[in-house]
Amino acid sequence: MSGEKLHILLVDDEQDILDFMARVLRSSYRTSQCSSASDALALLEANHYDMLISDLKMPSMTGLELLARATKIRPEIVRIILSGFTVQQQMEQALKSGQLHNYITKPTDRVTVLEAIEVAQARAASLAASPLS
Repeated sequence: MSGEKLHILLVDDEQDILDFMARVLRSSYRTSQCSSASDALALLEANHYDMLISDLKMPSMTGLELLARATKIRPEIVRIILSGFTVQQQMEQALKSGQLHNYITKPTDRVTVLEAIEVAQARAASLAASPLS
């Protein structure tokens, strides 16, 4: 891989969360952000992103619905859900099905976010290398 930073699209309807995530990621990643799923889909259509980190609970569309639609636009995109709700069983099922590559529970901290991104990248690379059965 070249020295270019991965580009991450951050989607959350809470500006404080977007600001926190952008601060955490700015030294290692390029980030873009938006506050709605519809804006995220428009950005995905028009631009290349390596990763999508989306809040789970948003008006008009859940984060999992956004990830499903994003995968149709960019099948290779690494997908992470950010959630303040205890939905571990739902997230584990989404991981097993390949719908997402990792999830982060809010509140969170810098180390947890960076580790979750590394795990998601490794999981996505592993799935991409696996032969389809």
